[in-house]
Amino acid sequence: MSGRPRLSWSVLASTLVACSLTQSLDGYEGSGDQPGKDAGFDAKPDASDAGCLLGTKRCGGACVDIDDPAFGCAEGSCTPCAVASHVQAVCSPSGCEPQGCEPGYASCDDDPTTGCETPLGTATDCSICGEVCDAPSGDVACDPSQLRCAIQNCPAGSGDCNGDPEDGCEDPLNSPEHCGACSTACPPEFSCTDAGGSFKCACSDSAGCNAGSDGECVQGLCVCGGGSLCEPGQRCLGNGECG
Repeated sequence: MSGRPRLSWSVLASTLVACSLTQSLDGYEGSGDQPGKDAGFDAKPDASDAGCLLGTKRCGGACVDIDDPAFGCAEGSCTPCAVASHVQAVCSPSGCEPQGCEPGYASCDDDPTTGCETPLGTATDCSICGEVCDAPSGDVACDPSQLRCAIQNCPAGSGDCNGDPEDGCEDPLNSPEHCGACSTACPPEFSCTDAGGSFKCACSDSAGCNAGSDGECVQGLCVCGGGSLCEPGQRCLGNGECG
């Protein structure tokens, strides 16, 4: 995977406080005539805080935590914290502060005033800034639901059995460990054989068919003592049944 260095969050956060957030937060916490109150905003808590527990305030008819950035970080206001785009806000003793990007976003333009402007999970910015998904074999793309590169399709006869796009479709699907599919492992004493263009587990001798009752190998399939014909990879169990 390739990607360009992302802006350090410690640098971004400190610059946001110094630059973009200075304008939005100066006069926001404790800079008015009433210490500890928001200044310059009309939105205030409801007139009555009756029924709200200590450490909460009434906003919009409900009791909310005083330290909930969605309702500001002071008793005297219900105005949300003002932060740059897609930046998460937290409440600290000094008031609203930025702390990291919202999930699924990153700061990729080296401009702290724009906040976390870049959505992740895209072809050009998968899990980090500038990550473009590629692999030595197979079709690979960014999975936006997991924010990671993933193999979409493998060449015929191969599979991405370890789930790591770094090594592409690394496993051939003609081995007893991965016979026809990554999840198909043949039983002991069985082989992985080509059955008309697709690989199937097949018995190699009569002894390999017996897992509790008599059976014999006929054209790669187990036939149990009662005449039951087993599916590829099954053996004869007790009472002449396949399993």
